[in-house]
Amino acid sequence: MALRSIVKHSYIRASRDGKARAKAHVNYIKFRPGKDKEEQGKRSFFTDREGGLTSRPVHEAIERQTGTGVLVHKMIVSPGVQDANTQEYVREVMHELGRQKGLELEWYAVEHRNTANPHAHVVIMSKDKNGRQVKLSKDDYTKLKETGDKYLERNKLLDKEKQKAKSKRPLGAKLKEAMKAAKSEFMRVMKEDEAERKLTRFEAMKEQEAESLGDRPDYSQLAAKRLAKEERQEKQKAEAWEYYSKSISVEMAGETVEYSWNMEIGRLRELEKLSEAGGLLSQEDQEKLKTWIKDSYYEEKYIERKSKQVEKIEAGEYGSIAKESSLKELSQVREAHETGAIVLSKAEEKALNSWLQEKEKEEPIRVTLDGEKEPILYDRQDSCESLEFLASEYRKGEDWARDGITKAEYKKLKQWIAEKRAMDKASSKEELKEDHGM
Repeated sequence: MALRSIVKHSYIRASRDGKARAKAHVNYIKFRPGKDKEEQGKRSFFTDREGGLTSRPVHEAIERQTGTGVLVHKMIVSPGVQDANTQEYVREVMHELGRQKGLELEWYAVEHRNTANPHAHVVIMSKDKNGRQVKLSKDDYTKLKETGDKYLERNKLLDKEKQKAKSKRPLGAKLKEAMKAAKSEFMRVMKEDEAERKLTRFEAMKEQEAESLGDRPDYSQLAAKRLAKEERQEKQKAEAWEYYSKSISVEMAGETVEYSWNMEIGRLRELEKLSEAGGLLSQEDQEKLKTWIKDSYYEEKYIERKSKQVEKIEAGEYGSIAKESSLKELSQVREAHETGAIVLSKAEEKALNSWLQEKEKEEPIRVTLDGEKEPILYDRQDSCESLEFLASEYRKGEDWARDGITKAEYKKLKQWIAEKRAMDKASSKEELKEDHGM
């Protein structure tokens, strides 16, 4: 004889997002739209001893689950008849299942009457009330159905269903109706599963937050909670910045010197060396100084990388300048930036300085002799001997050289000489190789 009761089983594994998925399922079976929900106001969970429960105790039970494997079992249980007391039916079959397996099952169910067959969605925890593992097999499904049918027979619900069947339409019409109902039920279950899969983790968390405030959340409370959280975060940021930006005071030669986070990294490194040698700073200030140096280092690297991407600079009234602009134009823009007439980003400032260095390196050195109107020009294209002569005269202290060359120009002159010597040395090596047939 075919069993009347219906049992469907699946489960959720204890994966990384298993608990979120389980809670999403709980929220779904409680809040899923349906005619029964609209008529009865709201659904509630029931257990072996209690009824009228919210989702909260179910969520708490899920949180208590530990271990690997199955996190929760999901069941759909139906007596298969219209007149049965679904809650009473579920309590009896679940009690008998636990008795047969020697377990004190922890389960929560919610009743749905939105289809032709009233049914209940049951969530069974993976551990019973005594912490023992709950495992379900196909034999258990059969036993559940048998227990359910015994309940129906004892309450003469099967006889009532047969009487109803006799008064219904002819067999052909009933078959068509049954096939139509079966197809409708199949489509409903498929849509229900699809809708449940689409319930994202964010929605599950949102439902959980709403559940903590009751079945009908007060959104003004939610908004107040979020605002309070944002205010706490802003306060924490402000306190962290106040600590970070507070300067370090150092006593040196009877004077107090202040060091701040935005100083050049070179000065910060000098302080670090002094501290290591003489113990000028407390442990806390040493840690802060290390953080400043580290941040400055990475900031410099970032600015350097960005400066290489700068192709032109919009300099307001000075127009647009680029690497190809003249030394005079570049110098004017730097002076305007230094005086505050225009504002450049750090990357633009670094790019401008780099362009200026290149231009200044190429700029000839002008030396004007007494009685001469036109200056003598020296540039990097001159011979090494000519450049060395000028440098030698400067070092000797000759007035004409001393007066005609600045320290910066003398430094540039030495660079030119070093380049010339390196080129001559490389050329000599090549000639030597050729002479020896290498």
